[in-house]
Amino acid sequence: MKTLLLALMLMVIAPGLKGQQTISRDSAMIEMANSDVKSFQLERSTWKRFKQHHFPSSSDYFKPTQLNSSDTSLLNDSTYVKAFRAAAYKKTLHRRTAGHKTLLIGGISLAVIAVVSLIILASDPPFSN
Repeated sequence: MKTLLLALMLMVIAPGLKGQQTISRDSAMIEMANSDVKSFQLERSTWKRFKQHHFPSSSDYFKPTQLNSSDTSLLNDSTYVKAFRAAAYKKTLHRRTAGHKTLLIGGISLAVIAVVSLIILASDPPFSN
C-alpha cells in the first residue's frame, strides 16, 4: 500500500517539476532576448516602410542576427528567436524620431515658461502704486 501511494505521489509531482525547469529556462531565454534587443534598430529606410505598412513581428526584419545577439548559439533556439522578434517589433513600434522628441521638449519648455510668467505677473502687477 505504501509503495502504491509513493508511486501515485511521484506521478503527480514529477510532471510539475519538469514544467518548472522548462519555465525557468524559457524565462531566462526571454530575458536574454530582451537584453539583446536593446542594441537592435531597423535601418532608416526599412523603418520608414514599417511605419507605412506595419509588417508583422514574424517578418525577417526582426530576426536576430550575429550582430545583435550576445550568444550566437541562441539563434537556433525557437524560444529565444520568438522572444527577440516580439521585443524588436515592440521597440520598433514605439520608436520616435529626433524631431518628435525636440517638439515634445520644446512644448514642455514653453508651458513651463508660460506658467512661471503668469505666476510672476499675478504676484506683482506692473502698474501698482
